[in-house]
Amino acid sequence: MLRAAQLWGPGGLRETIVLVRLLDLGGAEGVARLQDVRRACAYARPAFAALVAALVADGLVERRTDEFDRRSALLAVTSSGRRLVGEWRKSLATLPDVPPPDNRRRVRPDDPWRARFGG
Repeated sequence: MLRAAQLWGPGGLRETIVLVRLLDLGGAEGVARLQDVRRACAYARPAFAALVAALVADGLVERRTDEFDRRSALLAVTSSGRRLVGEWRKSLATLPDVPPPDNRRRVRPDDPWRARFGG
């Protein structure tokens, strides 16, 4: 079985994004329908099924049956999953602010292309 650590390492970006979206959709309880989370993360069904299986195997998410609609599955973030998201958010807060890239081409005044194309 594929484990989350094999995707991008423990606490990898893929699993963290799914956990953050699950917490966003699930509110304080951190419980949301599997299909809603998959759509919010824009994953195809097979890829998301493998990712959820890895998250469950690593103890970051629990898969439950929806008692109101037995055809639907629910995902619930575990305490380990919450801790991982908390650590991820803390690490984001420590990143320095990076200005957006300047996409304009830097042209020196003596650049031969400038003279040739009238720039």
